[in-house]
Amino acid sequence: VVRIMITVQVQNIESLLQWLKTCPHDYAISSMQGGFVHVKFFISMEELTNVSKQDAIQTTSIEVHS
Repeated sequence: VVRIMITVQVQNIESLLQWLKTCPHDYAISSMQGGFVHVKFFISMEELTNVSKQDAIQTTSIEVHS
């Protein structure tokens, strides 16, 4: 029974990760506890319009490192 629960939890986490990959903002998974995954999102103060995720990440990365 425990093995089945772990398998289901892994599948659900994989589903979350697939969804996160579509996010146009930077994010970090900060922790997991009690069936909850805590994700922090960085929301830029600049307007994003029709920008791909990769372009958004590169722009944010350049601004942070400048």
